[in-house]
Amino acid sequence: MFTRPNIPTILQSAILGSDGERKLAFCKVSIFPFTYDLAQELHPDVADRLYRLNKGGSGWKNGEREFQPCLTMDEAKFAPILATIPPQRMEFRTLPEVPGAGTVIPNVELRSLQAILNKYSPDFTLMMGFRFEITNRSTAALYLVEQFRVTSFLTFQAMQKGLALEGAEEGWNERNQVGMGRKAGATNGGAAR
Repeated sequence: MFTRPNIPTILQSAILGSDGERKLAFCKVSIFPFTYDLAQELHPDVADRLYRLNKGGSGWKNGEREFQPCLTMDEAKFAPILATIPPQRMEFRTLPEVPGAGTVIPNVELRSLQAILNKYSPDFTLMMGFRFEITNRSTAALYLVEQFRVTSFLTFQAMQKGLALEGAEEGWNERNQVGMGRKAGATNGGAAR
């Protein structure tokens, strides 16, 4: 999975649902450009399928191997790789350089990975679908609504087994909701948000 922090993404969709007693969010984000380095971090098989060594030149640029998108492929899905990625701790940020300008969402499950070749540039876009449970009065759902189609920055970290992070979202709410333009417990036409 990705190792670098603050990957620029755009939230493309957020659907709220349920699975029995659990309230869930199903989200899809896009990462563009999805470079060779990002593909390599996600999984070496992704990089191998999407990129080829540049044979037009020496294959080297500034002392490093140079890779280019495989232009004969306009789309690729990576379902088998999903099984190898454990649940993630995901951090959304609105500004990468400002600590606390975001929220932590535990136990994020990746559900889909699809790379699409951009028709206006020779780069791939990664569409990444994921699911997470919305805890009681979670700010994660509000945060995702506010960040719809706006650039956010994601950092992923594999969840450690047995590590309880319940309440991580509510902790963000109490500290930063005012900074996002809403006060905790604010109402909208008399109805609590």
